[in-house]
Formats: sequence, C-alpha cells, structure tokens
Amino acid sequence: MINIKRIQLTEIDPESSINVRRTGVSENVERVKKSIETHGYWGDQPITLRPHPDESAQYKYEYVTGQCRFKASLDLGLDTIPAFIVELDDDEALRRSWGENEARGDLKPSDQAYWAEVIFKRYEGAGHTMKEALEKTAEWLGVTLQTLHNYYRWAFLPKEVQQMMDQGVLLNKHANAIVKNTFVRGSSTGRAESQRRMVERAQWIIELDRESRDLGAKAMEQLPANAEISELTQHIQKLKAELQRTFEYSVSQDLYENLINYGKQRGISDPVTIISHIIAKELREA
Repeated sequence: MINIKRIQLTEIDPESSINVRRTGVSENVERVKKSIETHGYWGDQPITLRPHPDESAQYKYEYVTGQCRFKASLDLGLDTIPAFIVELDDDEALRRSWGENEARGDLKPSDQAYWAEVIFKRYEGAGHTMKEALEKTAEWLGVTLQTLHNYYRWAFLPKEVQQMMDQGVLLNKHANAIVKNTFVRGSSTGRAESQRRMVERAQWIIELDRESRDLGAKAMEQLPANAEISELTQHIQKLKAELQRTFEYSVSQDLYENLINYGKQRGISDPVTIISHIIAKELREA
C-alpha cells in the first residue's frame, strides 16, 4: 500500500520533465488557487511524485501528476502538499500523467495531437510498421484506433487552428473534415499552401451559422482540396437547395406550409434550419 506523505514544496522540482498537459495550465492554476483559498487544500487529492531522475538536481522529487495543484500551492506560499511517492521510469511516469489527465478530461486537442504524434514516432522509429505503430500507440494512450486517428490528424493542423479547437470555437468533427480534405503531402511549398488553406477554411467554417457548418464540412468532402472559399460557399447553397427539394417531396403540402409559417414567425426561412430548430427545441424540453 502506498501511503500519503506531506512533502515540502521546496523539495519538488517546479519544472517537471513529465508534462503531458501543455496548454491551459496557467488558467487552471488560477482556478485551483481560488478553490484552495476558499476551501483549503483537499487532503484526499494527493499529487504523484517520483524520486528525481537527475541525481545531481537540487530537488529531491519530480511531479508526475498534479501539476496545477502543485503550482497553485507554490503560488499561494504553502509549505507542504500531500503526495504519493512512486518509483517510476520515464515511460511509466508519462503513462501515469497521461492517464490521469485524460481521465479528468483536462487535455486539450492540441495536447492529444502532440502526444499521439510523439508516441507514434517512438514506435515507428523502433522499426514497427505504420499499422503496428498505430495499434501500439492506441494501446499506450488507452484509446480506440478511431480516436487515435483523430488525434493524429490534428497534429497536421496549423497551431492557429489547434488553438481554435482548444478554445472550443472549432468543433472536432469540423477540424477532421478540414485536415482530411485539405492537407496535402509533398513539397514544402505544397505543405505551406495546404497549411494556409486549413487556416482559411477553419476561419470560414466558424463564421458560418451553426446550421451551415455541417454542410460546410460536407462541401469540403465533395470538392477538391484546392477549392476556393467562394466555391465552398456556393456548394453549401447547392446542398441546401437539394435538401429543400428532398424535404418538399417527402412531406405533405399542408405540413410543409405549417413548417414554413412556423419559421416565418421566428425569422427563419430555410426549411432545413426550421427542422433543426424544432428538433433542438424538443430536445431541450425533453
């Protein structure tokens, strides 16, 4: 059984080499600080430490999990912190850190993309085939292959687009559509152009109204990777027209007129948007 100990903060290296969580740290530290100031430190939430891997370091321990709790306590000038001390090598420590942060839902898409790429390249560099490397990476991260494919795709997105995902303004499914239908392997010139287009398409899709964004993703799937924004926008209108024709043929005239009147009362003219509005309303009230 591993016992919880009170460890002096001055014995812990403030810059751990095991930092799975790379984004949103400062914001979360501030949130944790406010909680500690209001409620005190939670004795039942120890951080995980390991003996410092560098024997010449001035610190005795390195944190493996609990980065934000440790830094918040440090900023508040606390003397000690409850901790587990566990003997872990680098790989074990990284797995422990990943597991806790992933389970808490603390990792941003850019973190998930970064570590998926790092672990994949580690296995690929060890001589595994791409298929084997992907399978081993998924196992290491504790995710399905489908989830891993998503993480790995995001690694090809420009930092600017990853930040949109981290901030929640660009949905994961729309990011997937962008990278799958825009990224082009090849020369540095070709990669630079695809990076530019990915930023352009991300900015375009988040500026669309909510009901049009999925159609925007579909437009990217159906048009070439070098399609201009104007072409994508025109294709959305084409898709909407096709949906409207399908809608008109599939419902009775009376029902169609009732739906159109419902939309007019709410300032909505597009039948597909009207249906989406009704469904959303029903789900909220369910």
